[in-house]
Amino acid sequence: MSNQNLFEVSLKTPLCIEGLSEDALRQFVDALQVAYADKQFTSVVLATSGVQVKFNFGSDGNFQGVTAKINGQQVVLIPGTNSKALGVFAGSPSPTNPGPGWEVNATLTQQYLNQPPDQNQWEIFYAQRVNVLNSVT
Repeated sequence: MSNQNLFEVSLKTPLCIEGLSEDALRQFVDALQVAYADKQFTSVVLATSGVQVKFNFGSDGNFQGVTAKINGQQVVLIPGTNSKALGVFAGSPSPTNPGPGWEVNATLTQQYLNQPPDQNQWEIFYAQRVNVLNSVT
């Protein structure tokens, strides 16, 4: 774990413990260590509506998508690597469009979006997620 402070612990109200001086209390508070009880906690974001949005990463470090638990069901918000889902992108493919972690699907782009053979002339294209760690050079 890095030396970054992931949590800030503070007292909500002044605290007085009999026989404990202010210096001793500060020393006690400074010595507290807050740890994650649930190891999955670091990949969970709580939306303002209270819906849990989870960023998933595989043991190899590759992005496995974003899911949300809505009405008791896991809903995929962003597909992970090697999913069958396609993303649609405007413009022509470049190193930044769609960017790392995406692979352009030229066959489907030409077949279903009627784009010309020269990718520099494309106005729209399909791409799908691939392993980010293997695609960045």
